[in-house]
Amino acid sequence: MFKSLRWIAFIISMLVLSAMACSFNFSTAKINDARLATDEDGNNKQTTFALGDTIYAVMDLDNAPSDTKVEATWYMVDVEGVEPNTQINDEPVSVETGSGSVWFSLDTNTVGLTTGKYKVEISLNGKKDKTLEFTIE
Repeated sequence: MFKSLRWIAFIISMLVLSAMACSFNFSTAKINDARLATDEDGNNKQTTFALGDTIYAVMDLDNAPSDTKVEATWYMVDVEGVEPNTQINDEPVSVETGSGSVWFSLDTNTVGLTTGKYKVEISLNGKKDKTLEFTIE
């Protein structure tokens, strides 16, 4: 009888552990080679841009299931007449994707943008992962 109780306890504990494992996200998604560029392929890397440029935040996403969420939030860091770290976009721009190249863009013709220091924060599945800083001259 004692052996059967241990066996039942073992089965119950395995079921509980299995149920708990289902509620966790063990994604191995990883952002590699995050960069700023003047093109969506990320080949023309730079960190200084002119008004009128389109800025691309480009990254390579590895080991990502197809429902991996990547977000970009753009900020004015040090711009005359603007509070430091003022968010440019009302909501983060997001995409659900799998492994491969991912890019987000910012048109510097956007109302309110002027010369100064800026940044874009990239989040992976809701957690800040990369920060890319740049200047508009």
